[in-house]
Amino acid sequence: MAEPTPNGGASAAPASEPLLRIEDLVVHYGLGGGPFKRSDRRIRAVEGVSLSLWAGETLGLVGESGCGKSTIARAVVRLLEPNAGRIIVGGVDIAHLNRKAMRPVRRELQMVFQDPYGSLNPRLPISEIIAEPLKIHGQYKKGTGRARVEEVMSLVGLTSEYTKRYPHQLSGGQRQRVGIARSLALNPKILILDEPVSALDVSIQAQVINLLEDIQARLGISFLFIAHNLSVVRQISDRVAVMYLGHVMELGSRSQVYAQPAHPYTRALLSAAPVADPSVKGARQRIILKGDVPSPADPPSGCVFHTRCWLREQLDNPDRCVTEVPVLSDAAGTGQSVACHFTEHTGQAIRPVVPARSPLPTTAAAQ
Repeated sequence: MAEPTPNGGASAAPASEPLLRIEDLVVHYGLGGGPFKRSDRRIRAVEGVSLSLWAGETLGLVGESGCGKSTIARAVVRLLEPNAGRIIVGGVDIAHLNRKAMRPVRRELQMVFQDPYGSLNPRLPISEIIAEPLKIHGQYKKGTGRARVEEVMSLVGLTSEYTKRYPHQLSGGQRQRVGIARSLALNPKILILDEPVSALDVSIQAQVINLLEDIQARLGISFLFIAHNLSVVRQISDRVAVMYLGHVMELGSRSQVYAQPAHPYTRALLSAAPVADPSVKGARQRIILKGDVPSPADPPSGCVFHTRCWLREQLDNPDRCVTEVPVLSDAAGTGQSVACHFTEHTGQAIRPVVPARSPLPTTAAAQ
């Protein structure tokens, strides 16, 4: 896959504005204090995240469980109400639109969920599940509605023999194909994919990733792709954003983030990723982070990663990490943004985790 252009994905036409722009997004969850108590404590799931998604591009979002990835996805499609910030789709801020005003936006913005079985209605046959969004938005016309259902089923590799089957009669991979077909029924411009392959076998993961790449090439659709698997993200993404405790720690092109990670957290993540080549596995440095991930209900001051950072003591003023929140910025002028006082202090990225001659394997190569 070619590297993304400044205005979008590798195959995207030049554009002046991104299809999706997230600005200073904040999402908090309230902590209940029981039936007779009230608690003002909040889960700070997302804290001031800003991201852009261009036409035809795939933006990968990675990080540990609980870092806020899925919360961003649900806020973007307005399954959650943001506390602050803007979510701009097609030039319109949808962050606080009411249900009626969101209706036309949902045709442009669809989501594929992690659990392919839990997201499908078990009482409906596959044809009805895929037709449902068309009917809700008044686009299921007599004579053309069924043809559209069969068209998207063919697009995801499902033949007409599956139309009368129910979700329980399908495999996990087939169910996820149904979920993808349903999301494509309205011909959206953006797909939010929340861990779409994590519940699937490794071989099926590769098939679904290849399917998504083929769909993107044919339709020019944009993906916000959320996953834990670093190899999967590397396979499909043009750019990658690394999250930790509600913050974006690093944002850059796929080649930048994987070959030259600039944040100590990114480097630690990549050092833990499985590598098929034994010579590479023996040559790289394994970084073990000390301590546990802090609670998002009581995050550390300053840089949220400072309690586990293994480079902090190399700063002339390590207390800066405790008192000052680092700004996500391109200090080195390479197009790779990093929220780290150490990178800002040195003015250059950290050495690669894996030698450049031996990249991490893609999903397909790992089978």
